[in-house]
Amino acid sequence: MDRRAVILLALFTVAARPLAAQAVLEELPVSGSLTYNALIYDRAHGADGRAWGLRLAGRLALRLTSRTYLGIGVGSWSRETLACAAVQPCPGFIVAHNEAVVRQLYAQHYVWRNKAFLRAGSGAALTRTLQLLGGFIEVTESWRPVVAVGVGTDIRISSAVYLTPSLDVAMLLGVDRGTAELRSAVMPGLGLTLR
Repeated sequence: MDRRAVILLALFTVAARPLAAQAVLEELPVSGSLTYNALIYDRAHGADGRAWGLRLAGRLALRLTSRTYLGIGVGSWSRETLACAAVQPCPGFIVAHNEAVVRQLYAQHYVWRNKAFLRAGSGAALTRTLQLLGGFIEVTESWRPVVAVGVGTDIRISSAVYLTPSLDVAMLLGVDRGTAELRSAVMPGLGLTLR
């Protein structure tokens, strides 16, 4: 073999390696993300307005097609309901504490250039409510069906790592509106995604 051909082959091999590695990274068979959400809760029974909270959620999915993923997600919610004593100004005291651990199956489909996506899921949430009633604390636990929808976009940081702003809405079904139990949340979030 000619010396120039050997040099060209060696240069081509060295140049092709990063491209091959990048192609592999861009087409990972799985996707994983951690998202930090601000939570805007439904109005608690007997409260004046909506509550705010924060949560960390995780998702793990398998690629079904070049634009569609199917996965599982887990996240938790927590809310305290405050009431005022007769004394003014009102410092407030906690009359109810709510928490929910939400588990769901979801599908995520990229609708524009593998960047913008729609997401929908359903699953179950284990909810726990501690409520102050007549000097006693009442504790209730329930499994509730949950449905969620969301939108978001992936902003590339490196070959397989993305910054993912998103907005999701989740509803817990079968909750009596006359109780302090959580019913719904609007969740703007910012996540880190590997796919």
